[in-house]
Amino acid sequence: MNRKLREFLQLIRLWNLPTALADSFCGFFIVSAAADIDVRRAAGAMMVSALVYAAGMAWNDILDLERDRKLHPHRPLPSGRLRKKAASRFAAALMLAALIVGLVMGAGIAHLVLLLIVLTFSYNAWSKHAGMLGCLNMGACRFVNMWLGIAAAGGAIGDFLPYPVTLGVYVTAATLLSLQEESNLSRRGFFVMAAMPVLVLLPPAIVSVLRAGRVPYSWLALLPLFMLGYRILAAAAAACDGVAARAGKPNVGAVVRVAVSGVILLDSAMLFSAGKIIPAAICAGLLVPTLAFIRLFARRPVAA
Repeated sequence: MNRKLREFLQLIRLWNLPTALADSFCGFFIVSAAADIDVRRAAGAMMVSALVYAAGMAWNDILDLERDRKLHPHRPLPSGRLRKKAASRFAAALMLAALIVGLVMGAGIAHLVLLLIVLTFSYNAWSKHAGMLGCLNMGACRFVNMWLGIAAAGGAIGDFLPYPVTLGVYVTAATLLSLQEESNLSRRGFFVMAAMPVLVLLPPAIVSVLRAGRVPYSWLALLPLFMLGYRILAAAAAACDGVAARAGKPNVGAVVRVAVSGVILLDSAMLFSAGKIIPAAICAGLLVPTLAFIRLFARRPVAA
């Protein structure tokens, strides 16, 4: 692979890109009936999600360059493998492309794309260093990302509100955990923080069971939810096993990476809970390229 291309793929966190696709995919197919799917609008919503997410990851490193020179010198920009000017042009082009796709899809979608861009940029430029406010900002980004898919399918957000709310709360909890990467977190405190995104999985699990009598196979949502909860807690246990080797500090970033990739499993679970069996299986399949990209491109864990 071309070395420059590899650096750009690392800049945009290619390994996390399928999680953004899963959000809009889930939103779209939560609304759409199997016999009434507009493939072009589904593809358009997913393209916007990918473009804005990629741009957001690029702006993250551009705006945090001086900080990353000390904390993350291995990344493409602080290491000097990519120039800041080239990265800025690339990020701006991605956001412009997202706006163009949104405009092609209609004014309503364009407004959501603009909102998603504003939320993404506000997180990278300011709120990610503002504690809980930054966590809520990131949760709002994911909320709007799923809303984008719902709107692209012609759905009203009020009719499907629990789905993006669940996603937003989960990502808020995962982002809160990521903030502890630079803190002196005790082993017990680390497990408490790691358990927070797992607790968010309980309401959708209960809902899927309660729906079993009305929605065929809704109980299948328990499978990805259990898998996600297990992966997070197992990663937390493994991180603590390496505490001694890391001067007593748990490897928070490793758990965050699992929680972020787990967005795909949460989206899949919500589709199963809604009785969308085939879309749910397809959504879960996005975890395969995510794990493959992690092995190929991810050198160190990063936040959502």
